[in-house]
Amino acid sequence: MKKIYTLLFVCISLMSARATSYTVSIVGTSFSPNTLTVSIGDVVTIQSTGSHPLAQVDLATWTANGTATVSGGWGTKTADYTFTISTTSTIYYVCTNHVGLGMKGQIVVAASGLKENFTMLSNLSVFPIPASETINLNYSLSENTLVGISLISLNGQKVASLVNEVQLIGIQQKAISVPTDLAPGVYFLQISANGERMEERLISIK
Repeated sequence: MKKIYTLLFVCISLMSARATSYTVSIVGTSFSPNTLTVSIGDVVTIQSTGSHPLAQVDLATWTANGTATVSGGWGTKTADYTFTISTTSTIYYVCTNHVGLGMKGQIVVAASGLKENFTMLSNLSVFPIPASETINLNYSLSENTLVGISLISLNGQKVASLVNEVQLIGIQQKAISVPTDLAPGVYFLQISANGERMEERLISIK
Protein backbone atom coordinates (compact mmCIF):
# COMPACT_ATOMS: atom_id res chain seq x y z
CA MET A 1 0.00 0.00 0.00
CA LYS A 2 2.88 2.33 0.83
CA LYS A 3 4.33 1.77 -2.66
CA ILE A 4 1.00 2.69 -4.25
CA TYR A 5 0.82 5.96 -2.32
CA THR A 6 4.43 6.73 -3.24
CA LEU A 7 3.72 6.09 -6.93
CA LEU A 8 0.60 8.25 -6.79
CA PHE A 9 2.56 11.08 -5.18
CA VAL A 10 5.26 10.85 -7.86
CA CYS A 11 2.66 10.97 -10.66
CA ILE A 12 0.95 14.01 -9.15
CA SER A 13 4.31 15.71 -8.68
CA LEU A 14 5.26 15.10 -12.32
CA MET A 15 1.94 16.49 -13.55
CA SER A 16 2.39 19.58 -11.41
CA ALA A 17 5.94 20.03 -12.65
CA ARG A 18 4.75 20.02 -16.29
CA ALA A 19 2.11 22.69 -15.68
CA THR A 20 3.14 26.20 -16.68
CA SER A 21 1.81 29.54 -15.42
CA TYR A 22 1.16 32.39 -17.84
CA THR A 23 0.15 36.03 -17.38
CA VAL A 24 -1.61 38.12 -20.02
CA SER A 25 -0.91 41.79 -19.26
CA ILE A 26 -2.67 45.03 -20.11
CA VAL A 27 -0.43 47.26 -22.22
CA GLY A 28 -2.24 50.46 -23.15
CA THR A 29 -5.32 49.28 -25.02
CA SER A 30 -3.92 45.86 -25.87
CA PHE A 31 -3.44 42.48 -24.24
CA SER A 32 0.10 41.13 -24.27
CA PRO A 33 0.44 38.51 -25.57
CA ASN A 34 -2.84 38.62 -27.47
CA THR A 35 -2.45 35.00 -28.60
CA LEU A 36 -1.28 32.37 -26.15
CA THR A 37 -0.80 28.64 -26.72
CA VAL A 38 -1.13 26.47 -23.61
CA SER A 39 -1.77 22.88 -22.55
CA ILE A 40 -4.38 21.33 -20.26
CA GLY A 41 -3.31 21.86 -16.65
CA ASP A 42 -1.56 25.16 -17.30
CA VAL A 43 -2.58 28.18 -15.21
CA VAL A 44 -3.43 31.49 -16.88
CA THR A 45 -3.90 34.92 -15.30
CA ILE A 46 -5.46 37.68 -17.41
CA GLN A 47 -5.16 41.21 -16.07
CA SER A 48 -8.40 43.15 -15.70
CA THR A 49 -9.49 46.41 -14.06
CA GLY A 50 -12.57 48.56 -13.79
CA SER A 51 -11.27 50.54 -16.76
CA HIS A 52 -10.49 47.37 -18.69
CA PRO A 53 -13.30 44.88 -17.97
CA LEU A 54 -12.53 41.37 -19.16
CA ALA A 55 -15.25 39.28 -20.84
CA GLN A 56 -15.17 35.79 -22.31
CA VAL A 57 -16.97 35.67 -25.67
CA ASP A 58 -17.56 33.17 -28.46
CA LEU A 59 -15.71 33.21 -31.78
CA ALA A 60 -18.44 35.03 -33.73
CA THR A 61 -18.65 37.80 -31.10
CA TRP A 62 -14.84 38.02 -30.91
CA THR A 63 -14.56 38.35 -34.70
CA ALA A 64 -17.28 41.04 -34.77
CA ASN A 65 -15.63 42.99 -31.89
CA GLY A 66 -18.71 42.39 -29.75
CA THR A 67 -19.02 42.12 -25.98
CA ALA A 68 -21.82 39.58 -25.34
CA THR A 69 -20.45 36.97 -22.94
CA VAL A 70 -20.42 33.29 -23.85
CA SER A 71 -22.80 30.94 -22.05
CA GLY A 72 -20.96 28.89 -19.45
CA GLY A 73 -17.88 31.13 -19.51
CA TRP A 74 -16.45 33.31 -16.78
CA GLY A 75 -18.66 36.29 -17.68
CA THR A 76 -17.20 39.74 -17.02
CA LYS A 77 -14.34 40.45 -14.60
CA THR A 78 -12.99 43.75 -13.28
CA ALA A 79 -10.02 42.28 -11.39
CA ASP A 80 -7.22 39.95 -12.44
CA TYR A 81 -8.69 36.55 -13.28
CA THR A 82 -6.75 33.30 -12.76
CA PHE A 83 -7.94 29.90 -13.97
CA THR A 84 -6.62 26.45 -14.85
CA ILE A 85 -6.97 25.17 -18.41
CA SER A 86 -9.29 22.15 -18.35
CA THR A 87 -10.54 21.68 -21.95
CA THR A 88 -9.05 21.81 -25.45
CA SER A 89 -11.41 24.53 -26.69
CA THR A 90 -9.92 27.85 -27.81
CA ILE A 91 -10.82 30.63 -25.36
CA TYR A 92 -11.74 34.07 -26.74
CA TYR A 93 -11.87 37.23 -24.63
CA VAL A 94 -12.18 41.01 -25.02
CA CYS A 95 -11.95 44.23 -23.06
CA THR A 96 -15.55 45.43 -23.18
CA ASN A 97 -14.48 49.08 -23.10
CA HIS A 98 -11.84 48.91 -25.83
CA VAL A 99 -12.63 45.95 -28.10
CA GLY A 100 -13.36 48.47 -30.87
CA LEU A 101 -9.69 49.44 -30.65
CA GLY A 102 -8.65 45.81 -31.06
CA MET A 103 -8.20 44.99 -27.36
CA LYS A 104 -8.95 41.28 -27.46
CA GLY A 105 -7.12 37.99 -27.24
CA GLN A 106 -7.32 34.24 -27.59
CA ILE A 107 -5.92 31.26 -25.74
CA VAL A 108 -5.27 28.26 -27.98
CA VAL A 109 -5.36 25.04 -25.97
CA ALA A 110 -3.21 22.23 -27.32
CA ALA A 111 -4.35 18.65 -26.95
CA SER A 112 -2.47 16.59 -24.37
CA GLY A 113 1.19 16.38 -25.35
CA LEU A 114 0.77 18.58 -28.42
CA LYS A 115 3.38 21.17 -27.55
CA GLU A 116 5.95 18.55 -26.58
CA ASN A 117 5.40 15.91 -29.27
CA PHE A 118 4.00 17.54 -32.41
CA THR A 119 7.21 18.85 -33.97
CA MET A 120 6.63 17.84 -37.59
CA LEU A 121 5.62 21.38 -38.64
CA SER A 122 7.38 24.58 -37.56
CA ASN A 123 8.19 28.18 -38.53
CA LEU A 124 4.85 28.79 -40.22
CA SER A 125 4.24 32.19 -41.81
CA VAL A 126 1.19 33.22 -43.84
CA PHE A 127 0.96 36.35 -46.02
CA PRO A 128 -0.53 38.60 -47.22
CA ILE A 129 -3.34 39.17 -44.72
CA PRO A 130 -5.96 39.86 -45.92
CA ALA A 131 -5.47 37.73 -49.02
CA SER A 132 -7.26 38.24 -52.32
CA GLU A 133 -5.98 35.97 -55.09
CA THR A 134 -3.02 34.13 -53.52
CA ILE A 135 -2.08 32.87 -50.05
CA ASN A 136 1.67 32.47 -49.53
CA LEU A 137 2.90 30.00 -46.91
CA ASN A 138 6.37 29.24 -45.60
CA TYR A 139 6.99 26.41 -43.11
CA SER A 140 9.39 23.61 -42.28
CA LEU A 141 8.79 19.86 -42.07
CA SER A 142 10.92 17.59 -39.92
CA GLU A 143 10.18 14.52 -42.08
CA ASN A 144 8.57 13.43 -45.34
CA THR A 145 4.83 13.41 -44.72
CA LEU A 146 1.35 13.84 -46.20
CA VAL A 147 0.28 17.48 -45.81
CA GLY A 148 -3.26 18.80 -46.07
CA ILE A 149 -4.17 22.50 -46.18
CA SER A 150 -7.81 23.59 -45.97
CA LEU A 151 -9.96 26.65 -45.37
CA ILE A 152 -12.50 26.28 -42.57
CA SER A 153 -15.45 28.62 -41.98
CA LEU A 154 -16.08 30.17 -38.58
CA ASN A 155 -18.85 27.64 -37.95
CA GLY A 156 -16.40 24.78 -38.46
CA GLN A 157 -17.29 23.75 -42.04
CA LYS A 158 -14.53 22.94 -44.54
CA VAL A 159 -15.10 25.28 -47.49
CA ALA A 160 -12.01 24.48 -49.58
CA SER A 161 -9.29 21.86 -49.76
CA LEU A 162 -6.18 23.68 -51.02
CA VAL A 163 -3.41 21.08 -50.72
CA ASN A 164 -3.33 17.31 -50.20
CA GLU A 165 0.07 15.88 -51.12
CA VAL A 166 3.20 14.24 -49.80
CA GLN A 167 5.90 16.82 -49.11
CA LEU A 168 9.58 16.27 -48.43
CA ILE A 169 11.56 17.18 -45.33
CA GLY A 170 12.84 20.76 -45.17
CA ILE A 171 11.62 24.29 -45.88
CA GLN A 172 8.36 24.57 -47.83
CA GLN A 173 7.26 27.62 -49.82
CA LYS A 174 3.74 27.51 -51.22
CA ALA A 175 1.73 30.00 -53.27
CA ILE A 176 -1.89 28.81 -53.16
CA SER A 177 -4.67 30.32 -55.25
CA VAL A 178 -7.76 31.45 -53.39
CA PRO A 179 -10.85 29.68 -54.83
CA THR A 180 -12.70 32.11 -57.11
CA ASP A 181 -16.08 31.08 -55.69
CA LEU A 182 -15.07 31.77 -52.08
CA ALA A 183 -17.05 34.56 -50.42
CA PRO A 184 -15.01 37.35 -48.74
CA GLY A 185 -14.79 36.85 -44.99
CA VAL A 186 -12.79 35.38 -42.12
CA TYR A 187 -11.63 31.76 -42.23
CA PHE A 188 -9.32 29.36 -40.45
CA LEU A 189 -6.36 28.19 -42.51
CA GLN A 190 -5.88 24.64 -41.23
CA ILE A 191 -2.72 22.65 -41.87
CA SER A 192 -2.44 18.96 -41.07
CA ALA A 193 0.53 16.64 -41.33
CA ASN A 194 0.17 12.87 -41.59
CA GLY A 195 -3.55 13.21 -40.84
CA GLU A 196 -3.06 15.14 -37.58
CA ARG A 197 -4.04 18.79 -37.26
CA MET A 198 -0.86 20.70 -36.63
CA GLU A 199 -1.61 24.40 -37.06
CA GLU A 200 -4.60 26.70 -37.45
CA ARG A 201 -4.49 30.41 -38.30
CA LEU A 202 -7.28 32.96 -38.47
CA ILE A 203 -7.07 34.76 -41.83
CA SER A 204 -9.29 37.06 -43.86
CA ILE A 205 -10.13 36.86 -47.54
CA LYS A 206 -11.11 40.00 -49.42
